[in-house]
Amino acid sequence: MRIPDLHPEVHLHAIKSGLRPGKFQETIAVSKPKTLAEFREKAKGQIDVEELWQARKTEKSAAVKDDDKPRDNKKTFKPVPRYESYTVFNAKRDDIIKEILNSKLIKPPRKAGAYPESKTVDKSKFCTFHQKHGHTTDECVIAKDLLERLARQGHLDKFIAGRMQKTVTSASDPSTASPSSKEKDKAPTQPRGIINYISGGYAGGGHTSSARKRTY
Repeated sequence: MRIPDLHPEVHLHAIKSGLRPGKFQETIAVSKPKTLAEFREKAKGQIDVEELWQARKTEKSAAVKDDDKPRDNKKTFKPVPRYESYTVFNAKRDDIIKEILNSKLIKPPRKAGAYPESKTVDKSKFCTFHQKHGHTTDECVIAKDLLERLARQGHLDKFIAGRMQKTVTSASDPSTASPSSKEKDKAPTQPRGIINYISGGYAGGGHTSSARKRTY
C-alpha cells in the first residue's frame, strides 16, 4: 500500500505470499486467481463461509443450554433380535452365561462392569453378560442372540435335553465306538522316514592317506 503505482500482479503475488496457513490459503492455491478482483471474490466467499460456521456454532451452544432433560430420558439404542425362534434350554441363561464365561468359550464385553449407572436404574435387575443393572439376562437381546448362535453351532448341547440324550446314546453304543487296540496293532506301520548315511571315515577308505591307498 505504501508503494506508488504498484503493479497489480506484484500486489496479488504479495498478498498470496502473506497469507497465513489455513483453508483460505489452500483455496487460493487451488483456484489461482489471476486478478485482484478474483482474489477479493474468493475472500468474500471465505468470509461468508466462516460467518455461517460461527452462526451454526452459536445455535448448537444455545441448544445445549436449553436442553435441561436428564440423559436417561433420551432415546437409547435398542438392539433388534436376530432370530425368529429361540432354543429352550434346561438351565437358566444366567447359569449358562457364567459357565461359558468361566470356560472362556466367549469373552465378556469390552466394557463389562464399567458401565456408568444412573441414580434411577433398577437395582433389582442384573445382566450377567454385561455385568450391569437395569435389565436381566433374559431381557438382554444381545445375550439371547449369543446363546442362540452357540446353540446352533453345537456348543451348548448339554443344556438342550434332546441333544444331550443323543450324545449319551452315541457314546454308549459299541457300534460307534473307536477301533480296539488290537485292531490298531494289526494295522501296518508305515516308516516315518529314511535316513541315508556313510559308514566309516572318508567313505570307508580310512582316516589317513596311506590307509586309503591300501584300500584302493
